[in-house]
Amino acid sequence: MVVPGLAAGTLAALFDPKLSSTSSLLACSDKRCQNMVSDVLAVCNKSTDSCELDLPYGPGAAIVSSTTGYYVSDIVHLEILDALGRTSSAPVTTLFGCSTSRSGDLAEAAFDGIFTFSPYQLSFSSQLHSNGVSPAVFSLCLRSSNGGGILVFGDVLEAGIVYTPLLPSP
Repeated sequence: MVVPGLAAGTLAALFDPKLSSTSSLLACSDKRCQNMVSDVLAVCNKSTDSCELDLPYGPGAAIVSSTTGYYVSDIVHLEILDALGRTSSAPVTTLFGCSTSRSGDLAEAAFDGIFTFSPYQLSFSSQLHSNGVSPAVFSLCLRSSNGGGILVFGDVLEAGIVYTPLLPSP
């Protein structure tokens, strides 16, 4: 996400897994790491027994940026909104990547994370679905050119909403 007011190349507050009592680095022996290695989304660093990321970004086959780092498992606290408008908290253990270096266009931008919607089982929306937190749908509504909007995982309780199902992993 872009952080307003930061100069290009300035990093916002980064996630530090050492400051979280519930985080853990993903080990090479973890089945999720092994699956990502076979899908070429991760590399196993045998000397540190850590599952590392080395991901290219760009339109189509044109790679213009990349990020490297490591995968972490931690608890994310979500706000759940029911049909009556009541909210509750839902702690969900999820897996995500922590970037330690960026190149290309990513090195020029000021942001504190990349939120992707990949077709893989470990995308955030797929993890929410497999943990029983939400159906396998999400909605993104951008309100105007000045910003604003909402990102919803699961059903949107509003008439006239049309859903496109998430595709299974290729």
